[in-house]
Amino acid sequence: MSEDLVTWLRAQIDEDERWLSDWGQLLDDVHLRQEDTVRHQLATSAFGFTQSLAHQYPPPAEPNRMLAEVEAKRRILDLAEEVAAEHERVEQLGPFADIHQGMDPDEYEQLLHGLWMRAQALAEVARLLGPPYAGRDGWREEWRPE
Repeated sequence: MSEDLVTWLRAQIDEDERWLSDWGQLLDDVHLRQEDTVRHQLATSAFGFTQSLAHQYPPPAEPNRMLAEVEAKRRILDLAEEVAAEHERVEQLGPFADIHQGMDPDEYEQLLHGLWMRAQALAEVARLLGPPYAGRDGWREEWRPE
């Protein structure tokens, strides 16, 4: 799995979270100003949107679900990195490491192969997270899943 892809995906996921947070702040500002009956004032967010512009860029329909998706994507990337690191560690230790004592060579090979298969599958899942962000700066076509 490409470290560049993971780094880039994490930045996109962080941007999604900031966007959701900024919208939450904007909606809070609008709500507070409406409660104060200052309806003619324009609410602004960190994006610099005004209330009238906010209608052109609708807020997320399900912010809690979208925040859960952000967290799920992060967990997928974390798991992919953890399994890849574990495969690398087991492979570098080799079959005769103390940790593998008592394992016959076939058991070690099965362990190594199982970790490799999991690492490959999770790397492909991580690659599947990329295309929805393909229009953003930094995207590389080489990251597109086959």
